[in-house]
Amino acid sequence: MYTFLMVDDEEIIRRGFSERVAWADYGFTFLDPCRNGTDAIEAVKVLQPDVVLTDINMPGVNGLEVCAFVAENYPATTLVILSGYDEFEYAQKALSFKVFDYILKPVNVKKISDLLIRLKDHLDTESSFRKSVELLTRQAEQSRELIRERLLNRLVTEKPGPDDFQAYEKDIGVPLPSGCARAILIDPDDPDAIRSNPYISFSIFLLAVQNACLEAAPQGGEGSLIFQRPGRQVAVIITGKTEHLVYDHTKEFVRRFYQSAKDIPYSTVTLGIGGIKLSLEDVYRSFREAELAVDYRFMQGKNSAIYYDNRQKAEGQPLPVLSDDARLIVHAVKTGSATEIEAQAVQFFSHLKASSISVYRSELEIQKYFIIILNALEELDITCSDLDISSTSDPILVLKNMKTLEEAEAWIFNFCRLASDKLRLKRQAFSEKKVYEAMDYIAANYSLSSLSTEQLSDQLAISAGYLSRIFKKHTNMTVLEFLAVTRIDKAKELANSTDLKNYEIAEQVGYTDPGYFATIFRKVTGMTLTEYRQSIEAGR
Repeated sequence: MYTFLMVDDEEIIRRGFSERVAWADYGFTFLDPCRNGTDAIEAVKVLQPDVVLTDINMPGVNGLEVCAFVAENYPATTLVILSGYDEFEYAQKALSFKVFDYILKPVNVKKISDLLIRLKDHLDTESSFRKSVELLTRQAEQSRELIRERLLNRLVTEKPGPDDFQAYEKDIGVPLPSGCARAILIDPDDPDAIRSNPYISFSIFLLAVQNACLEAAPQGGEGSLIFQRPGRQVAVIITGKTEHLVYDHTKEFVRRFYQSAKDIPYSTVTLGIGGIKLSLEDVYRSFREAELAVDYRFMQGKNSAIYYDNRQKAEGQPLPVLSDDARLIVHAVKTGSATEIEAQAVQFFSHLKASSISVYRSELEIQKYFIIILNALEELDITCSDLDISSTSDPILVLKNMKTLEEAEAWIFNFCRLASDKLRLKRQAFSEKKVYEAMDYIAANYSLSSLSTEQLSDQLAISAGYLSRIFKKHTNMTVLEFLAVTRIDKAKELANSTDLKNYEIAEQVGYTDPGYFATIFRKVTGMTLTEYRQSIEAGR
């Protein structure tokens, strides 16, 4: 049953809704209606109904204000507007709150019945989708193949050696396919739409894309490698004994993928398809081509499959492969080496100068290079405003207006140096925050006998090794030393204020072994608990 809350200042209308409709027959429970907007807002806070139907014209808080509150604080609640005033501005304002329907008074039983039927279908669809998201979430937790993804990502970023193939087969237990190979990169067209949606995370979206890839893969997935990229993308490697077979598999994969992916919500995807290589050892070249193919989305449009070979024919000659330069300077930013940042900037621009490409294409490469840096900084929660760069000045336009490559090189170097300094400060602030959170958690949970560094690190969502390092750095104590001092301080308080026996105090502060508690107490205070109590009595 879905819950239905009505808001109207006219008693006759409230009574009519309550008494003249067989709510249960339509799958709804009719909650006690509200007489005004103020009461409605309080009721929504407590009841969190599935549907809110509100009149617009009410004294005090009106219906649109109720809609604004619900839309902002309870986005899962479906809104319906009821009004006796057929005015365009009301309907227009209601659309901004994603109102399901806008109905006019007078309202008869048939109109309500039709509304409830449509509401039930809408809510059933939303409920089914949320259940699908929950299922995908469980699948993501159970089926992550981190080792496999790490090895495959290395396979497409650099030329592999014999040891890489042996490591894959040893760690995964399945040999890599042989023969010709081609890389496909699948990139979301509207990542911001996914990030801003409250019902689905980027990880779940990527899992849905991977599932579509599995359904589309030729021969039931045999001869295909599907995995996630660190840049929030999905990669596919199509293999086959001959180039012709890989070509046929690719065409079939693209057709079946878009058929399977059409129901994935919130974003379409673009497929960048690299050229066919004669062996899996050269698939990293095909992957670089797939990355370049995705970049042509700007000209070809979203939700399309872009073949690098076709773009080559259209453009005449390939753009230089410079993605490694961006990856290296991002690494330098993360490590905080100004010397390395400068060296990588010099390398990129030297590479660009040596390529002998046009000014226009040089600008494109500089922009792509800088966008990779910006995306990496975004993942680290660093923005241009953090670097005192005005939000009204688009940094891409700033680069475009540079007069020479030397100016662009100096600007990018300075930007990356500022970003590196900001990242270092953020990491320091983050570690201090985590230490204070750890101390607060210990103060609140010291009585748990199971409390450990590992449990505490899980609670803080950081590794145990990292927690141990930052805790020692900021407190000059290990986590266990701080826990012991906290527990002994609490034991002293209990000894001072209660008649509990020593073993009872030990249990209350998290020690199941009274003997071990006594050892720790003496180590911290220099006396036994009994001696401590005697000293207290002597001082009274």
